[in-house]
Amino acid sequence: MLDICAPNARTERRQTSAAPRARSALPRARWQTVEHHTPVRTADSRDAFEEFLASRRGSLDTIDASSALQLMIDFYIGVRADDVDLENGGDMLVFQWGTYDWGSGPSFQYDVTRQLISEGIDEDDTDDAFWQLSLTLHYVPTAETQAMGGGDHWCAGLDRVDEFRKFIRDSAATALARRSAPRRVELRFEPAG
Repeated sequence: MLDICAPNARTERRQTSAAPRARSALPRARWQTVEHHTPVRTADSRDAFEEFLASRRGSLDTIDASSALQLMIDFYIGVRADDVDLENGGDMLVFQWGTYDWGSGPSFQYDVTRQLISEGIDEDDTDDAFWQLSLTLHYVPTAETQAMGGGDHWCAGLDRVDEFRKFIRDSAATALARRSAPRRVELRFEPAG
């Protein structure tokens, strides 16, 4: 099990060698359709995700672009937030990509994020209602990643998962991410408001 410190803590796996090592995606048999729904509170999303990953004998060390997508979609389908307003976009997925520098040097980021908006939050505390669970794969930036630019694509509900999956699988960002191993994989759970 991954070390869990605090809701805003970051869990990372860094590759220590200079050259990318071979990566193995989790076996496909473990990534089949989720057949049941487990309820979770927004505040417990990180713990639930880490348990979900461990139950599939996975770790941040085994995640590549294909398994990151499948893992987040299976988690979205199988572990449903029970304190969000589903009718008003309270539980969505977003795929994001681009080359960014957030203070530790530039990287091409391939990210699947689950955004949760909690119900019952006082209007004065709406910043506390928006949370994001992000699985981000960081790659060495290249001229190709710079030329690609960045973007995002949203999935607004369970009925849109197939279209979301197809968009990601067919994207230039995915084609690029599948060609090499990420240099770092990061799991974050933090307020988005």
